[in-house]
Amino acid sequence: MKKEKNGENLISKYQIYNRKEYEAKKSLDKLYHAIFYDVRVKIESSILEICENLIKLINNYLLNHIETDEGKTMLTTMKADHLRYIAEIKNGEEFSKYKSLALDSYKESYLYSLMLNKLNKIRLRACLNYSVFYYEIINDPIIALKILSEALDESIKELNNVPNENLSDESMQDSLKIIDLFKKNVSNWYQEIDKR
Repeated sequence: MKKEKNGENLISKYQIYNRKEYEAKKSLDKLYHAIFYDVRVKIESSILEICENLIKLINNYLLNHIETDEGKTMLTTMKADHLRYIAEIKNGEEFSKYKSLALDSYKESYLYSLMLNKLNKIRLRACLNYSVFYYEIINDPIIALKILSEALDESIKELNNVPNENLSDESMQDSLKIIDLFKKNVSNWYQEIDKR
């Protein structure tokens, strides 16, 4: 899946070491299994610490001082993303708990984002991350596609109203890159659904 690169390096490393630990365990290589387990646990601990600290900062300080819909969208999306990262490393009831908390935060972010211009890069990122969450964590490609397709349609309609000289603006270029990710995900997700 194409997603924004924002704080996902530890999650990527965690997934790699988790997979390698599983492969070593499956092959009965106890030494490699122990090494991969140790590294995975350290990465997991770092992820939890970073995410929990950031979520506390957002909840206890930042959200109380932000009055704009753009700021609220950005912070609630960031909070949702970090709750998702925690969910990705949890199992059972803990996974369900953090998945639910992340979903609530993504819904809140989505509502704030609706107040922004349809080409606002923060709005677009919020929609992208919300849809990826539905696709990867909730495993509901239909809702993921609905969120992303609606945002894509709205942004393309809005793009038709943008004067050509504004298309080279740095902020507009950021938005266009995110719209390109929308297109790639929609295309990939439809193909994967067709294969099922």
